[in-house]
Amino acid sequence: MVSICLYVCVCVRACVRAYVRAENPYGTHERSIKLVQYPVIDTLKPVNGTTFRWTITSHLPLEQIELNIKERSEKNWGNVSIPVPEVTNHSYDVEYVMSTDSYRPGNYSATIRAKNSAEWRESEDAQEIELGKCY
Repeated sequence: MVSICLYVCVCVRACVRAYVRAENPYGTHERSIKLVQYPVIDTLKPVNGTTFRWTITSHLPLEQIELNIKERSEKNWGNVSIPVPEVTNHSYDVEYVMSTDSYRPGNYSATIRAKNSAEWRESEDAQEIELGKCY
């Protein structure tokens, strides 16, 4: 017979650790694991030429969202602070309209960063977007 116990301890700065203990006729093993607490960022989806949507899932409250964007031919990234929307079931549905005063139509690379009460997380890969294109 196998016996498994799971103990969860909430530590300082929203770091959640689980202590797992497994026991069987051959012995006992204990392990401490850190549970995932970072925000999970969904793919940026174009709605029209200047509006983009994405979803961020976070079991901890979001504090900040940033859109990092650069023209494909440029080296330097621009940073746009995005207002944190209302949360629904740990999910933040974000819709942002890019200003054509600040960014001219063209091809851009974009990443999203989100910070909850535990840590920052950046989208895995830069996404290619076309600002000004009708979808």
